[in-house]
Amino acid sequence: ADGVWSAIRAFGGFAAKSRFSGELAWRATVSADSVAGEALAAVGDANCVTTFLHPGFHLVAYPVSNGMA
Repeated sequence: ADGVWSAIRAFGGFAAKSRFSGELAWRATVSADSVAGEALAAVGDANCVTTFLHPGFHLVAYPVSNGMA
């Protein structure tokens, strides 16, 4: 689970090469006082992990620090 260039995989007995699964993941930080930050605050608690699940996508938002999510 630590990525394509995993240094841990070999230690876990998983010698298979990585291959593209067709899935993508995007990561970002969002300022709490931005439009996106205010939208997230309107639907979730700023001190808790918030998840949105949909058949075509999912989003996980969690507080990081200093008003960022």
